[in-house]
Amino acid sequence: MEYLMTYGWAILIIAVVLGALYSLGVFNMSAYMPKIGPGACHVFRPNGPSTSWNVALTGSCAGYLPQYVAQFNGQSSYITISNWVSPDQISVSLWLNTIGITGNNNNNNAYQNMLGSVGYAWHSTMDLESSFSLVVSAGQSGSSFERAQSASYVPEKTWEHVVMTCGPLGLIGYVNGQAWATNPNPCTALNSTPANLYIGITSDLTHNFNGSISNVQIYNTSLTANQIQYLYNEGISGAPIYLQHLIGWWPLNGDTKDYSGNNNNGVPTAIAYNGSWTSGYYH
Repeated sequence: MEYLMTYGWAILIIAVVLGALYSLGVFNMSAYMPKIGPGACHVFRPNGPSTSWNVALTGSCAGYLPQYVAQFNGQSSYITISNWVSPDQISVSLWLNTIGITGNNNNNNAYQNMLGSVGYAWHSTMDLESSFSLVVSAGQSGSSFERAQSASYVPEKTWEHVVMTCGPLGLIGYVNGQAWATNPNPCTALNSTPANLYIGITSDLTHNFNGSISNVQIYNTSLTANQIQYLYNEGISGAPIYLQHLIGWWPLNGDTKDYSGNNNNGVPTAIAYNGSWTSGYYH
């Protein structure tokens, strides 16, 4: 007891300092991986966009972190991909770090849109409701429109891997490789009319995402649970899999170019690029 009374204050100070360093990510070894800038890894399509023969990854595609992530301000930031055609089946994979609902989302019914297409052709693919529960939805209006919402909440201020799959087995939303939201009804036959695809806002340009998004990948098939777990295990800089079915890849590592080889480049609006983004990333 005499020892504790004498040195207890020093032990307490050390504990507080260690806790502060941990919260700042000092002990997060993944934050010390080398970082590589835009275009370090991309898909090579020797026969041109929209072809799948001899498709391959090229460049530095493993063992690094992105130099930048896209920062959305919750009020005016979003990315537009024009003339997008929704496939009959779809999988969307991305990493996000949400920091709350602000600006034009500041109401009880607010939600944040991570990615979705115009109207009901591909409606509000992935949202965070005001409670930060994950919502995935897909399909045309009417009876073919499907929706699923998670009972758990997506944590704020940490990096999470979020995936949506839509196909004959239904609609499923995943967080960090685990299924969180499910709807068993098939959600095939999406509207194939070209429309705008948006990252970080709803199709009516009203509900913005507030936080950071990285490594957006879209496939024209419904990925399996094992494939989604593989994408999560790769980490935030993970390269796409199943390249023959990859139709869009936006790493958002300093630009909004499509590195899938399909030339679906995005147009940024009020997007910032954060080079000090690793806080909250543990993998």
